Amino acid sequence: MAKLILLAALTFLQGGPELEWYGGDWLMLRLANASEQRWILLGTSDKPTLAVAAIVDGRLVVYAVDVQFAFRDVPPGPFPGPQPDPNPDPGPSPGPQPVGPFTVAIVEESAERDTLPREVVKAITSQLIRQYVADKKSQFFLVDKDAETENRTLQEIIQEAVKHPLPRLIVRDSQGRIVLNEAMTSEQGVLDAIQRVIK
Repeated sequence: MAKLILLAALTFLQGGPELEWYGGDWLMLRLANASEQRWILLGTSDKPTLAVAAIVDGRLVVYAVDVQFAFRDVPPGPFPGPQPDPNPDPGPSPGPQPVGPFTVAIVEESAERDTLPREVVKAITSQLIRQYVADKKSQFFLVDKDAETENRTLQEIIQEAVKHPLPRLIVRDSQGRIVLNEAMTSEQGVLDAIQRVIK
């Protein structure tokens, strides 16, 4: 069955900075290295334009982005490119297994929660996720990136999370290893990710 691929052509009208993209059921678009940013959709449905105001390196910048969407059918395989080796090298053996109990943390910029997709907000506030973590005798934290805490574990988790777009899901095992570090897409996506590590 043919699959649909969404092709998005983005053109910065004033010469733009680096963009970060991620998502699963939805697409998140962010300016890299911006400490704060606000996006707004302008124009019409047949000719949309995105505008973003952001703080980059301590200064205010404003960009406009033209968006064009085109859909095309992709025929089912075989797909071009190198074919898999019929006798692949098994590679190195897996590393040490995570050891519980675990610290599960969602690090967010709480002031920006209202700008996030509904699915991500549902994951942040999910009682289902909290209950699963508690049932596995582990700890759950929802923490702002600017939170002041004397908890060394949370300090290290925040330091790791802010290297990436927020909100961020971080899981640390009892040996002090970060065993999961992922963007958040939905409640089910976060729960699935946690269940891969905490069984």
